[in-house]
Amino acid sequence: MGNEHLVFVPQLHRHMMQHRFLLAYRGPFSHDITMAMLAMSENRLVQEGAETGIRKKIFNVMMGCLENICSHPDATVTPEKQAMVMLGRNDNDYFIYSGNVIQNSEVPELENDLSRINELNPEQLRKLYTDLLQSLTAEQMIDSEAGLIDIARKSGHKIEFEFSPVDQSSTFFAMKTTIASAHA
Repeated sequence: MGNEHLVFVPQLHRHMMQHRFLLAYRGPFSHDITMAMLAMSENRLVQEGAETGIRKKIFNVMMGCLENICSHPDATVTPEKQAMVMLGRNDNDYFIYSGNVIQNSEVPELENDLSRINELNPEQLRKLYTDLLQSLTAEQMIDSEAGLIDIARKSGHKIEFEFSPVDQSSTFFAMKTTIASAHA
């Protein structure tokens, strides 16, 4: 009947169910879309029965991930370079996957920042974050590693990350953040 091109829909649905994705979005990001994503995430977490403290952690980490995407806009974004975010869970954890295109020139500093953040214990993260807050102006905060530090602090886990070249000038930056559920 000519519906061969629809085969991927049930496959994608099974994959999303198997990995318990609660929310997935790929496309342009703006303030309105960010606010809608946060509201939809909150609604899905309430439906899932997530406890208030866990919902608050997830909300704050997701906000940090979305701010990270919005703070690295790429003027040459084409459909294949659009950012994405997904919220899911397994039996013990919730996870947020995010990804966006960055300039190749940003990769070394970002990789260095993330590696350094992942080496710190919770007390060291708190101190570094406090020191950054005291030393930077509001404009500098947007371009600093403070958002990544805050994500690591609030999630309580190391940030997993990967860089995949897109073309000669840009790279797709993928990040996974894990938040333990209260039942773990």
